[in-house]
Amino acid sequence: MKLLKLAIVTLLLLVYINILPSYKVNADSGANFSIEVVKSNNMVNKNTDYFYLNGRKNTYQTLKFFIYNNSNSNNTYNVDVNNATTNDNLSINYGNSNNKLTTKHNLTSLLTTNKHQEIYVSKNNRKLVTLHIKMPKNYYNGVLMGGITVYDNKIPSKNSGITNKFMYSIAVLLQNSKVKVDPNLEAAKSEVSKESFNDRPYVYTYLKNDKNNFINDLNTNIIIKNDHGKVVARQFNYHGTVAPISKFKLKTFLKDSLMDGKYTLYGYAKDDKNHIWSWINKFDIKNNYLVPNDANNHENQNIPKKSNYTLTILLGVSSLVVLISILITIFKIMKMH
Repeated sequence: MKLLKLAIVTLLLLVYINILPSYKVNADSGANFSIEVVKSNNMVNKNTDYFYLNGRKNTYQTLKFFIYNNSNSNNTYNVDVNNATTNDNLSINYGNSNNKLTTKHNLTSLLTTNKHQEIYVSKNNRKLVTLHIKMPKNYYNGVLMGGITVYDNKIPSKNSGITNKFMYSIAVLLQNSKVKVDPNLEAAKSEVSKESFNDRPYVYTYLKNDKNNFINDLNTNIIIKNDHGKVVARQFNYHGTVAPISKFKLKTFLKDSLMDGKYTLYGYAKDDKNHIWSWINKFDIKNNYLVPNDANNHENQNIPKKSNYTLTILLGVSSLVVLISILITIFKIMKMH
């Protein structure tokens, strides 16, 4: 009986050692701050929780909001102002981005205060933040779009596990003319990426919206055919958004690497205003270089390291199998005696 108890205790210890450490997480309980937009008379719609301003040319505009420190400690918060860009997953980004705009005439070029500020707020208190913008000397059609991001500047310790980083974003739209502009969607080219994302190859299509208006609820349909007219890839994207005057790349994932040859990409897109766009791009595959598991190209691929979670599970299961075998043997021995 003592042997049986010893085996059971050993089994439980091995399960704890092999399985439980995989689930150790230290997470934050929630955001320790909040923000509140201060309404102004020049806001197009005062019922919104973002800034949509209509200002006359060559005038100064102010953006005001409160940062509330809801914690019991003094904190410093980062305030960044950026132009709105479009992410490669068809979403608008108000933070730092590698994606560019089509023109230098943008919202941050009109900002007269610093693009980055550090705001100190004492515990359980609030602080008013004011930003100044000078409107262009001439009228322009459409809107300029950007955003304000607010986040605390605490650096998590190395032993803190997973730390949630909370960030608030406030959209900023600026216009000085009521003339509406239709957005646009143009495709410059399509090319096969030499990298892989999650071990899946993909085709990049370079797109841009060169108008001062954003695209909302964008649905796309991408079809890729080989030179025999056979469909080798197809992908749908739904409910996307595109920032004004922005450039970005749309990914079309492939199930397998494409053989050498000529290919044609057909793109179709439609937004909530029934604007419809289409494009046709041709590209070639040479030397079948897009092979995700090719050892020769492995160093040039952006393949994330595999998690050791699977290995941990396998070790745990192996330990269980071994110990179950030991238990069965012990029971047989006890039965014999």
